[in-house]
Amino acid sequence: MKKNWSKSIRLNMVILLSVLMFTETGIISAATAKNENKGKDEEKTEKKAEPDMKEIVKRLKVNPIVQAPTSRSSTYYDNRSQTIKCRLNIANEAREDVDGLSGEIYIIGKSVSTSKEFKLFKIVTLSDISVPKGKKYASEEKTCRIEYDSNNFFKYGHKYEGYLLVLKDSSGEIIMKKGIPGKFERIADKIAEIEEGNLFDDKGTPLESSNRY
Repeated sequence: MKKNWSKSIRLNMVILLSVLMFTETGIISAATAKNENKGKDEEKTEKKAEPDMKEIVKRLKVNPIVQAPTSRSSTYYDNRSQTIKCRLNIANEAREDVDGLSGEIYIIGKSVSTSKEFKLFKIVTLSDISVPKGKKYASEEKTCRIEYDSNNFFKYGHKYEGYLLVLKDSSGEIIMKKGIPGKFERIADKIAEIEEGNLFDDKGTPLESSNRY
């Protein structure tokens, strides 16, 4: 009888230990699963919190200001002069601060004697642009002066035609192209390869300089 009672105790202890081990394993598994899910949730939150530059750009009001008033030249009676003034304004209406933007504004003139010749007057370089949320940015004003003669007999030179803005994010990726007129946007990549003072055609192909009148 005593022998059977000992066997019963041992059996109950084995069963109890098994239950305890199973319960502990379940608790550990549940805790592990909870931690894994927590990690995934945190990862999702981090990814969600990561700002999407394309969405932010939609909330930026980017406005290049280019003025090119014309006046009579002080050197030749028939000549006309333009002092081109250029700056960039950005208003940040997004919910995030914007840092590390850069870019270029290409100031472009058109030949007074042919419709297919353009000149890159000036390249305005912009760097380290930071615009906190709800704030505005204004670049330093840059200028350049040009002369031309649009007379019927002695036409020469180039008159201000428009501009191309190329804006980049902190990694150097282009996030915006803005051209006036819009045709400059279509050949933006080619314009970006042209040096200041050089000529190009309406397709963005570089042209040799000419001294024709």
